[in-house]
Amino acid sequence: MTRVNVFYDSDVVSSGCATTKGYHSAARSLLVIAAAGLVQGVVSEQVVQEVKKVLSTKLARHLPAATQVFRELVEGFFKVVPDPTPNQVQPFISQVTDPDDAPILAAAILSGCKVLVTFNTKHYSKATEILVIRPQAFLELMRRAICDAINKP
Repeated sequence: MTRVNVFYDSDVVSSGCATTKGYHSAARSLLVIAAAGLVQGVVSEQVVQEVKKVLSTKLARHLPAATQVFRELVEGFFKVVPDPTPNQVQPFISQVTDPDDAPILAAAILSGCKVLVTFNTKHYSKATEILVIRPQAFLELMRRAICDAINKP
């Protein structure tokens, strides 16, 4: 059985690594779901750099634990794809509200992801080739899919 490729935006990865809620956090749960192999977690090189920067600056008080989670879950189990070239990004600029988000959308779609998980869904409201969804909503979607599969006659 093939796994669904799910692209994780840097806000979800940062939050999942630095949360103090542990597994009660949707973002942390999604990191674990990818590590468990239920989906193929995908990030771009840009996402990795953004997360490292956020963890060392804005979330520095959580740095030791957050860095350990990042190493164990993201570096250990996620697929890191190259950043798209400017020519590859160009067609996606019209699908985002902020041009700085176009490389993320391009990386997600060009790497074959069916889902982009982000807290910033409004930034991607014009995206047409991928499901853009918040972490909690994606967890609910997975719960429903599992229940439907189990309850089929």
